[in-house]
Amino acid sequence: MINKTTYLLETVQKISDVLNDDKRIVNDLKKLIDTICHTAPEIVDSRWQKLYTYCVQFINDASNPNHLKAFKIYTYRLKEYNELFNRTN
Repeated sequence: MINKTTYLLETVQKISDVLNDDKRIVNDLKKLIDTICHTAPEIVDSRWQKLYTYCVQFINDASNPNHLKAFKIYTYRLKEYNELFNRTN
């Protein structure tokens, strides 16, 4: 079974793959991947906020189809992450 860290790393990589034509964003996302890799498991949920903040600042061009794809990836994966790992029933 996949864990929280791996799921989040895969999410960031998927977003990076969609935006591979923008070297600055790809480089920034590589740094975020490194940060996530070195994050203690008990606080990995907080890295979603870091990804969100980055997306709001730099992946926000609604006229860019790749930015829209990245947004869809983020939204879908966050919803699925919460369903998989943060259920409270």
